[in-house]
Amino acid sequence: MQPKAYTVDSTPSLMRKAVLVILILTALHPMISQTALDDKAFEPQFSDGAGVEVIEEIEPNNANNAGQAVYPGDVVIGAVDMWDDRHDWFTVWLESGQTMLLTLSHAAGDGVSMSVWDDNNSHLYDSNPSKTRDTIFLSEEETEMSGAYTVSINATMTEAGGGAYVLEIDAGYSVDWYSPEVGWYAASEQYNAKDELTYTSSLTAYQFANSATTTKQSAPVWSDGDYWNFSVSMPAMFGVTYEEYHQMTVTGSDNVAGKDCFTVSIEGKATLNMNFMGMTTKFIDEQSGVACFDKSNLALVHENLTMTSSTEMSGGAFGAMSTSARSCTDDFGDPDEDCDNVGDDFDDCPGTPLGVEVDGWGCSEAQNNGGGDDGNDDGNGGSNDADADSDGVIDDNDYCPDTMAGDSVDAFGCSEAQNGGGDNGGDDGNDGNDGNGGGDGNDGNDGNGGGDGNGGGDFGGIDLGCIPTGADMTQETVIRSDLTYAAGMNHINFPLVEDKVWSEAAEGTGSFSLSIELGGCTISTMDIEDSGAIPLNYRHLGDQSFTIGQSTVTATGIQVFAGRQGNDDWATPDFTLLPSVPDDVAKMGLPFAAWVNVVGFNEFDSTVNLSASINAQNAPIMYDSMQLSVDQLGAVIVDTMNLSSGEYSLTITGESSGMERSITVPFTVDNDPDFEIVTLDPWIVIPQGVEWIVPTPIFIEPVNGFGADVTIGVTVPDGVAAQLDFASGSAPFLSVLTLTIPSNLSAGDYTVIVTGTAGSTVHSDEITFTVTSIPEFSLEIENREQIIVDGTMSISGVINAHNGLDLSLGGALDVLVEPYNQDLIDSAVITWGTIDMNGDLPFTVTFAVDDSIPRNQYTINLNVVSLDGGLAHSASVAFVTESSTLDGTAVAADSSAVVSGNTSLHDGTDSSATNIASGEDKDDDTSESESKSSNTGLIVGGTIGVLGVVIGVAVVIMRGRNGDNNKDFAQQMWTEQPNMTTQTPVAGMPQMGQQMAQQPVYQQPVQPAYQQPVAQQPIQPAQPMTAPAPPVSTAPAPPAQPNTVADYTGLPPGGQYDQSTGQTIYVQTDGVRWQMMTDGSFNRL
Repeated sequence: MQPKAYTVDSTPSLMRKAVLVILILTALHPMISQTALDDKAFEPQFSDGAGVEVIEEIEPNNANNAGQAVYPGDVVIGAVDMWDDRHDWFTVWLESGQTMLLTLSHAAGDGVSMSVWDDNNSHLYDSNPSKTRDTIFLSEEETEMSGAYTVSINATMTEAGGGAYVLEIDAGYSVDWYSPEVGWYAASEQYNAKDELTYTSSLTAYQFANSATTTKQSAPVWSDGDYWNFSVSMPAMFGVTYEEYHQMTVTGSDNVAGKDCFTVSIEGKATLNMNFMGMTTKFIDEQSGVACFDKSNLALVHENLTMTSSTEMSGGAFGAMSTSARSCTDDFGDPDEDCDNVGDDFDDCPGTPLGVEVDGWGCSEAQNNGGGDDGNDDGNGGSNDADADSDGVIDDNDYCPDTMAGDSVDAFGCSEAQNGGGDNGGDDGNDGNDGNGGGDGNDGNDGNGGGDGNGGGDFGGIDLGCIPTGADMTQETVIRSDLTYAAGMNHINFPLVEDKVWSEAAEGTGSFSLSIELGGCTISTMDIEDSGAIPLNYRHLGDQSFTIGQSTVTATGIQVFAGRQGNDDWATPDFTLLPSVPDDVAKMGLPFAAWVNVVGFNEFDSTVNLSASINAQNAPIMYDSMQLSVDQLGAVIVDTMNLSSGEYSLTITGESSGMERSITVPFTVDNDPDFEIVTLDPWIVIPQGVEWIVPTPIFIEPVNGFGADVTIGVTVPDGVAAQLDFASGSAPFLSVLTLTIPSNLSAGDYTVIVTGTAGSTVHSDEITFTVTSIPEFSLEIENREQIIVDGTMSISGVINAHNGLDLSLGGALDVLVEPYNQDLIDSAVITWGTIDMNGDLPFTVTFAVDDSIPRNQYTINLNVVSLDGGLAHSASVAFVTESSTLDGTAVAADSSAVVSGNTSLHDGTDSSATNIASGEDKDDDTSESESKSSNTGLIVGGTIGVLGVVIGVAVVIMRGRNGDNNKDFAQQMWTEQPNMTTQTPVAGMPQMGQQMAQQPVYQQPVQPAYQQPVAQQPIQPAQPMTAPAPPVSTAPAPPAQPNTVADYTGLPPGGQYDQSTGQTIYVQTDGVRWQMMTDGSFNRL
């Protein structure tokens, strides 16, 4: 369904104001037709049962000009990936002033964001891709103009979870409170998309003859003279006041379209005053007309209404209706009565018409007529331009040089009478239309008063001969509707029963027109044949009491929502399933696991029962939990031992209270020998402004018994240095790539390409690192490759806070295992350390391994969520049965293993990676923008709104599963730990508060920073300046440790060396770490 966009050639603010007032008055009574909607694009089928129908994305929708049409109230499920489907585009139609709340949920570990544009293609907002759940809110100001708003879903990093997402589209709505005792509405309320009340109109007085006998079961019987008065009065705030009055009066009966109906007269007026910097703007909206309501159900059958919206301005630079009413100042702040930017003290012509060009003495050319000091012979004092009729317009510019003395003229020197008649020079004067003037104008012969064919007849609805004058600049919008709804527009739906839902798209026939007038001239008109379809969805709510005068009445709420026709269940509490598939290939007969998260909306809070099926025989299905609550994570596991190589589909169904929601997860079974490149830190986050040494492991994983040697090659972006420790080995083996990232690298995303070659087989993968100045955190993990043995295995790590991120607010850690092994997951125990003086948080994950756990290669994924900012990052560790790195057979790398190239050209294919490494795809333009990662183009826009950050913190998902001993699916929130108390700050040390002060939380870099941090060590981090501690009488404090020592002899005694990351790190007894540099010196971290 694609809406018709009605536009006018006029000042946009007039149209916005007029339509906004229409919507407000419509809330009081459903009489004014709104913008039409046509059936065009994809139309989903809705189920008969209660529940929101989740819509599948329809490909192709990866281009802006082919976006899928969706509507407020829709929930969309889809997937993007960083290679072949980078964007999904959607188009949402919004009525004027209809707020919208977009909620995007995606798998933890992925980077998926959304971006929004308005109907004029102006970019509005971006969400943060590192948040597993983020929102964007469009207020009334951003949706003033009705139209199609564009939403794109952007893939930034989708290797961790598969790129699946759920997009929920909420919008503002109204609630009309119908009272049988009143016979009509007792009040009407407007809510924004966040369910916040923004506007209320209350019944202040009424007369209803049959009040005592009317019930909720049937329509009221109105009598002549029954009336209802509504009013709204808002207190003055920031120079704005608002008053509204509206009256409906029953005047008789009629028969329209074969229906007996009550006729009602309608009168209303709303006044909005705005005072700002000396300028007063007044919006006056008046409505009058008649309507007819079906006697059987109060459905609207006919309306004949006229609404006039006028704008008056006075003071400021805009002036008013006359110079005596103006109140301007010049550039120096001195009074300037005629608003010509020449102060009154220096103005020789204080009555200059508004908008006329003046000289330095405040006089126009016309006012200087005959004056001046140039001494020319014609007596015009510096101008040879005569004005024969003395109307202030020189003869050369005067289209009416014989204007009668005293007549007001426009900018072309013509009076209102001279502007009359004509049809652009035709013969018939537009068939009797007299234009906009007072002349005869009926035969077309005198045209512009002189037969020159410049008359003011109708040309496409614009009065060409009328020029707005400086004497009256009143702006006015007139909307007229004369429409008949043969089937009726049923807004109440008797009898009133709580939770009853219905929708309609009434068809109105007749006329609907809009005209714009400025300074007495018609600027634009538009006539529309009929109202088209108006998709409205309704729901009966419960009852509520209202006080009217001295009486209390009971009313039933009727919730009204403009959305997709037929979406009766847009407000029903419901859920859907969000799949997360880190690896969609099952190898060596190992199980395939699909992680499932329950995403609830409309306040859904029930338990969901899981079931699943697969399109194959002999493939048993297992569950880690068959019941999930909202935001809980569960796994569905397929035993692939008896499956042959090929493509399969797993269907997962969730059921709750009779509602079923299903998703399909495709996966591949591969039993052919091969290898994979696994970048254990696919996304690295680095604070800006400091040089960093970043070690990151690359794991070569054998598949299905693969045992050949694999050679690794790395391509880094220009300006970044790197060193690889091992170049080749028999899979499995681990190689550590150490990146040296300069301090002057600009904020943004950069790509590192890793290739593996075994004979003619080439595979590739990416590492993306993000340089950022906004609050973030990184993961520093030790022992990235371990031989799996019986007993206790542990992973130690630190969550490092950057740029003022506050880890003390809490968060959570998930542990996922690929290939899936429930016993290994169940054995995981997370132990939290204490947040140190730098704001960093250490942790340890231990596993109990025995002979019940098969000896395979396992990838342990650690997904961390921080409540501060709602950020989610992950890193991995490899558990292996053997490794050529650990047994000493891997071959060390030389300088040829790493090359530089334009890595932004990488399209994700193995051939592209090879070509870039060899220089075949190298672009001649080595500008800074092209050195950015190819993922940079996937992030639309570059800022994160403050509102989005705050909301994201409030709704961040904590993924978890019920389990024994409070392990919660090997997931634990660190705020739950008893030892989570921040250490007392040490005098002179940089503190979190000081970091906050230096780095504002909402600073917006060139590109937003996203996720997947790893262990990172700066060369020499800059220390913030702190005030010296006051002198004390005790012994002086020990001298501060240096940041750099020449060699190991300068290190504090008692520590130990750690080379598990491929770098030499010296760890003091108090935990302070030093990194060995290439010249043998050590830098304190």
